[in-house]
Amino acid sequence: TTVMKMNKTKNFLTGIYPYSVMTSAFSTVNTGKLLKASTTIQEWCGHVFMQVNATNDKDYKFKGFSYFESEGDQEGILKNTSLEESILLHIKLNTLKAGEIKMTPLLEHSRLLHFQYKPTTAKISIDETNDYREVTVSYDHPYKLKTVIKVSKGFPYKIYGWKESFVKNGRENTTTATLKTSQQLPYWQMNAPSFESARKEIGL
Repeated sequence: TTVMKMNKTKNFLTGIYPYSVMTSAFSTVNTGKLLKASTTIQEWCGHVFMQVNATNDKDYKFKGFSYFESEGDQEGILKNTSLEESILLHIKLNTLKAGEIKMTPLLEHSRLLHFQYKPTTAKISIDETNDYREVTVSYDHPYKLKTVIKVSKGFPYKIYGWKESFVKNGRENTTTATLKTSQQLPYWQMNAPSFESARKEIGL
């Protein structure tokens, strides 16, 4: 099966210690169906790992491992759902459809906010301005999870940025991502110290 892969990373501080989050997701290029997604979170207290695999057209199985005593090792089945990790891949493949669906929120949100990982109702809307297309994913969820993504209206459907938000203890918390630059590089070959200068060229 030919797939498109997405790698998404976040690095941030909470007080004295750093967090490192990475998600990998794989979708078929013909339909955008998500086949697999995994997220790992590392910080000074310990680390967490979760993976979800498609079992058929509508269902997934997941396994999770956490240093949190209340979470520990867990596994389960997600019935008749999509995964939010598929949204950016659907956008790039131009297979995203607006509407209300059953969707399971981001793996990283379920672990960082420690809520039960399960499908819930999500609304996807797609609006256009003169300059770009705006995709909004909002949930009927206690944390009021919401993601707004800006993308070009035509191929190659370049993603200009996004804003993720949730509400906890009456306060809205947000993560904002903005495109700095875009290059096509053979990065798997650029793994020697001599290539470190290329990071400045792409704004890292």
